[in-house]
Amino acid sequence: MSCVEPLSAVSGAGRRLAVGLVSGGLDSCLAVDVIQKQGFDVIGVFVRTPFLQRRGQKVLANVRSMASRQRFELVIIEAGEEYLALVTSPRFGYGKRLNPCIDCHIFMLRKAAEVMRDAGAQFVFTGEVLNQRGMSQTYPSLTKVQKESGLGRWLVRPLSARLLPVTEPEEEGLLDRERLLAIRGKQRQVQIAEAAARNLTFFGSPAGGCLLTDAGFSRRLGDLLEQGEPLDLRTCVLLQTGRHFRVDSRTRLIVARTPEEESILRENAGPSDLLLCEDSRDVPLALIRGACSRVCLEVAAAYGRHANAVITVRSADGACVSRHCVPRREKAAFSRYLIT
Repeated sequence: MSCVEPLSAVSGAGRRLAVGLVSGGLDSCLAVDVIQKQGFDVIGVFVRTPFLQRRGQKVLANVRSMASRQRFELVIIEAGEEYLALVTSPRFGYGKRLNPCIDCHIFMLRKAAEVMRDAGAQFVFTGEVLNQRGMSQTYPSLTKVQKESGLGRWLVRPLSARLLPVTEPEEEGLLDRERLLAIRGKQRQVQIAEAAARNLTFFGSPAGGCLLTDAGFSRRLGDLLEQGEPLDLRTCVLLQTGRHFRVDSRTRLIVARTPEEESILRENAGPSDLLLCEDSRDVPLALIRGACSRVCLEVAAAYGRHANAVITVRSADGACVSRHCVPRREKAAFSRYLIT
């Protein structure tokens, strides 16, 4: 699913047009400016995955601000079930955590290529920097992504272009290679200086907020995959919520930490999930994916509000299944069940 946020000032047929993957950060901001300075209008493509912190709201706000300030059209693509299949079984493997960066970049570039064809644009570009990232931005990885995306030499990396082979847009005279950049490595001083020289000051922080690179989140997701639990969009939200406990091979317990998380548990409970509510409160303290056991009840009570709680077990539709008086025990008694 995608939505377009057009900028009427740059609309119209027959223009020089390029499609760029944008993230709202420094590198994509700079890449857009480099391409615009060569006379191209830009369509920015932002692919929102289910693994962005807080559902990507902060990143999306940065991208929208960037689109407004740099005056380009923005296409937002929601990565759904197709993307989840990629994460559970990546063709090119994982990085340090459960981040399938190469497969992810290929996925995003294929989406950008679709936008390019639909819009009649000349090429696709990204803000990638040679050797900035150990897995996905080495020369072999960049070459692999170029091939597997189907874009071939119509993919431009303007920040490192002069260190890479000549692309079709350069060869055909659409882009002046000497006005492209030659940045490499992890240090960002060159980009910062270049952005300052171009008066670009509205980009977001370097970290894109991908939870697949986070150690704690990767433990939760890794546990889910190891136990053979299905991964869907609702589960992605739950994986970002509360404290997670592995009670047994078929049972996961999620305990909310805040009122906001209690609401998230209720809103994202699956048809076979169970909700644990404390005393007479309707909002759930915890969610069970699996069978309700004494351990589940005691863990929930340990994190509850009262010393001797009455825990009501409800189905996902709110119907009462059972009620239990559960004395509070120390949280440390359940540490062996805690995933993170």
